[in-house]
Amino acid sequence: MVRFPTRGAVALMIACAAAGLGGCTKLRSHQGYVIDPDLVNAVQPGVDTRQSVLQTLGTPTFVGQFSDREWFYLSRDSRNLAFNRPRAVDQTTLKISFDQAGNVTAIDRTGVDQVVGISPWDKKTPTLGREIELLPRPVRQYRHGRRTRHRRAGAEPVRAAKRSGRSRAGGSRYAQRP
Repeated sequence: MVRFPTRGAVALMIACAAAGLGGCTKLRSHQGYVIDPDLVNAVQPGVDTRQSVLQTLGTPTFVGQFSDREWFYLSRDSRNLAFNRPRAVDQTTLKISFDQAGNVTAIDRTGVDQVVGISPWDKKTPTLGREIELLPRPVRQYRHGRRTRHRRAGAEPVRAAKRSGRSRAGGSRYAQRP
């Protein structure tokens, strides 16, 4: 005789399946300034000042790093599926430039085309000069009969100077060649 699950067990299985599939929905998020095209178009170069831009658009997302003559309003929409990394779908950067007197000189808009994806390799930034070596540098130099310390140009080791009958010049470790 085959036993079928009870109504409670079926309801519990359906609830668990719905909760599990609920994590696979697409997530949409908005970050930053909510850009209203009518308010942005109301700001005119040569007409508006810092105070009028502040009253019209509100506080900027951030001010220029090297000078306070540039204000940036940043808006970004992104999407992701479940626990994947968010992907930028739309981004608008509004840059408002001011002159010395505080008057608006330019308004620049850039979009998602300026977004750059960076994927570091192995969570480290690759640098030059640190290649993987089988033997460390001092061991290689000893094996090849080279000294590990730098020599001055035109100098020879003291041992070679003594063998050749030359004296040490100035008490230094290296003797100067004549």
